[in-house]
Amino acid sequence: MAKLAATMKLKQLALAKETLLIGSEAYNEISETADSIKNLETTDSEQVNEIEELVYRVEKAIQTYGVSARSKFFFNRHSAAQKKAMSDITSSCRMMKEIAMQKKSNNNQQLMRQNNNFVYNHEDGAVVVGMEEETEEIIRVLLPKSQDSKLDFQIIPIWGRSGIGKATLANKIYNDTRIVEKFGHRVNIRLCENINAHDALQHVIESIEGRIDEKYVDMSPTSLANCVRQRLEMSRTLIVLQGVRSIDGWRMLRSVLGAKGCMILFTTRSREVVTESRTQAVHIHEKRLLTEENSWKLFKEMVWPGGAEIQSAMDRMGRLMVKVCEGIPGAIIALAKQLAGKSASEWETMQKNAGRDVSQVMAPSYAELSEEQKLYFLYLGHFRKDPEIEPEKLSHLWEIEGFISSSEGHERG
Repeated sequence: MAKLAATMKLKQLALAKETLLIGSEAYNEISETADSIKNLETTDSEQVNEIEELVYRVEKAIQTYGVSARSKFFFNRHSAAQKKAMSDITSSCRMMKEIAMQKKSNNNQQLMRQNNNFVYNHEDGAVVVGMEEETEEIIRVLLPKSQDSKLDFQIIPIWGRSGIGKATLANKIYNDTRIVEKFGHRVNIRLCENINAHDALQHVIESIEGRIDEKYVDMSPTSLANCVRQRLEMSRTLIVLQGVRSIDGWRMLRSVLGAKGCMILFTTRSREVVTESRTQAVHIHEKRLLTEENSWKLFKEMVWPGGAEIQSAMDRMGRLMVKVCEGIPGAIIALAKQLAGKSASEWETMQKNAGRDVSQVMAPSYAELSEEQKLYFLYLGHFRKDPEIEPEKLSHLWEIEGFISSSEGHERG
C-alpha cells in the first residue's frame, strides 16, 4: 500500500458505518491521521510496511467492533467493545502520526541513540539471519546444470505468513552474484494493492532500459505486452514479484509477463495463489520460521550492532520477548526497533506488551481472511493461551452466539 493508497484507505475507514457507530471520536482520529500522512514522502520500504500494517490494525479494530455488533448479545457488551475499538484505533493512529513527525525531522532515516554513543540505522535487508539454506535451495533450482532458454516461462512461488521474511529471501536471491551473472535481465517489482497490467509492463521496460521512452507511455496494454515479451525473450530474465495478493492479480501478471525462457519468482501470503500456479511451478517454497538460535542472533544484531556487551538482565528479558515472536523475523525486528537504546527499566515495561509486535506483523494476514473466517478467529481470543479446544464444545458455543445454525454445528462437530 503506497502512501496515497494508505491515505485513501484511512479516509474510507473514517466513513465506514462501523466507525460511525463507534463514535465521532473514532472518525476524528482516523481523519486527522489521514491528513498527517498524506504528504509523507518516503522510499523506505520498512516505513511503508509499517504504515501499511498500522492501517490494517485500524481496519481490524473497526471490523472486530462490527463483528461484535452483529452478535445477539451485543447490547450487554456495547460499552466494552466500543472502548476496546477506540483504544486500538487511537494506538495505531498515534504511531502513524509519530512516523510522519519523525520523517519530517529526520530525513536520512537514522535513529540516533545518544546515550549509547552509536547510530542505529536499519534498512530493509541490512540484517539477514538464518536464510542461507533456503537461499541455496532456490538458487539450485534457478541455476540447473543445463537449461533451454527456449522453454516456456517457469515459476517459483515463495509463500508464508506476514512478516516471515519472504521479501527478504527474494531480495537475497535477486542480488546473489551467481544470479546476476546468469541472467541477462533482472526485474524486481514491489506490487502495490491496485497495480494494473500497464504499470507492471512499464516497470519491466524501465528496469531493462533504465528509463521509460515516450513511445511506451500511450501504448495499449496489448501492444506494450508484445514489446515487453520480445525484449524478455532476447535474454534470459528473472522477474521477482513481491506481494502477489490474489488469483486475479496473479493471472493478470502471468499473462503479461510470461515470456519464453523467463523465470518468475514471486512472494505471496495466499495459499490459493500458490495452488493456481502449481502447473507451471518448478519449485514451491514455503518460507520457514527462524530457529530459536537465529531469532536471538537477529535480535542481538539489531539491538547491539558490533557485538556490544549485554547486561545479564537485558539478556534474560530479551530472550523471553524474542520467544514470544515465535521465529517471525518481522516481529523480532519490530521488537528490536523499540528496544534499541532503551534502559533496563524501559525493557521491563516493554516486556509486558511484547505480544503486540507479533499482532502488528500478523495483521495483513488477518485482513485477507473472509468475513466468516475472521468471526471464528476472533472468537478464539476468549480462550486461554494454548488450551486444547474440543470441536464439539466450540460448535456448541458458536450455536449459542448465533454464528452458525444447529445443523451446521452438527456437521462441523
